[in-house]
Amino acid sequence: GFFGITGLSFAFDFLGLYRLGLKYHKLALKKARELGQPLVLGYAHQGFTNHYNWTGQPAKSQEHAQQGARFFREAGFLRGIGTVTFFMAETLTYQGYIERAAARASEVLEIGREAGDTLLEAWGLFFVGCAKRLSGSPEQALATFRQSDDVARSVPDYISQIQAAVMTGHCYLDMGRLGEAWNALQGAERIRRDHKVYGMRFVG
Repeated sequence: GFFGITGLSFAFDFLGLYRLGLKYHKLALKKARELGQPLVLGYAHQGFTNHYNWTGQPAKSQEHAQQGARFFREAGFLRGIGTVTFFMAETLTYQGYIERAAARASEVLEIGREAGDTLLEAWGLFFVGCAKRLSGSPEQALATFRQSDDVARSVPDYISQIQAAVMTGHCYLDMGRLGEAWNALQGAERIRRDHKVYGMRFVG
């Protein structure tokens, strides 16, 4: 069924098996179009958004994110809207469009709080922090990453905790506080190891 195909496509991407991931994303979109339901169409485009984000194709990622958000709005699914908006913020950050990324991150945070979705709240806080750091405000970013970590712990979301710890380390590096940077990065590694976080950008 559709969700089985989608699950495989995400799993292949997470493990870095992008050719297989793309094959299954195409199957998922074909199946979604046959079903014609906004929710499944949103998920199919979310899959492509993620795939093209991780494979360094930002324009395609943004295109599918916008389509995914449109279908999720039609379905009234806030988690979906927030997720694809998160990917938009991530892609824009990688491209260096910091103000646009910050605006998208703030949308994710707002959606998360409106929906009572702590996972989206953690994601939104994380990229708000990234935007603050890249805008030259590492101290403000540090405070935001601490908030993101606190929210992620309540889920728990170990990947978000790792990301917040890594970016905390980067902020300390920006400020020339090498000892604190090392401690933050070691903390990220402990979370990865203790909770066996593998795949994607995490090596195990």
